[in-house]
Amino acid sequence: MRKNIQHIKYVLALLLVFSSQALHATQYSHAEALALYTAHNLCMPSPQGDGRIQTLNKKGAMSPALDIASLQFIKDSANKKVLEIGGAYGKVMFEVLSKNSGTEYHINDLDERHLFIAAGNLQNGIEKGNISQAVLPKVKYISGDITNKNFPIAEKYDAILIARVMHFFSPEKMDSAITNFARLLKPQGRI
Repeated sequence: MRKNIQHIKYVLALLLVFSSQALHATQYSHAEALALYTAHNLCMPSPQGDGRIQTLNKKGAMSPALDIASLQFIKDSANKKVLEIGGAYGKVMFEVLSKNSGTEYHINDLDERHLFIAAGNLQNGIEKGNISQAVLPKVKYISGDITNKNFPIAEKYDAILIARVMHFFSPEKMDSAITNFARLLKPQGRI
């Protein structure tokens, strides 16, 4: 009986932690995300036969090719403040920052482990000389759910990318996400 009560308390504690995480976005600097990447000994899964890389939370996969929306976002991001929703392992972020070190880049994902791996990938790009180290103070990693009505990010962005993500949203979550996009986008901004 005592073991069952302890188990129930443990499950309730986990539910409290996960429900509070779903309500809040956690923001990390590059140094913080990179330290957590190293501390957790994370790595990207190997590509599948078609080149896609499965997400750790099994909610989708990162495509080997950039879609037309991502390619346009890369062009539109030069020297702007941008947000990527569902950025996974940072493929688009890497492309944007390798082309323009003047961009302020915020990347969001539901699973913070993806963001930590994205930080590791960005660091590798810097070490290989593909990206300027000057980008680091302008990069922010944001773990949280954009469909949360209380998504707590108060910043405004010139452009927001949400590619290959919205098909996961229910109609209610879609409404919340669109409300958040409207709140986060600067006048004349682009999604």
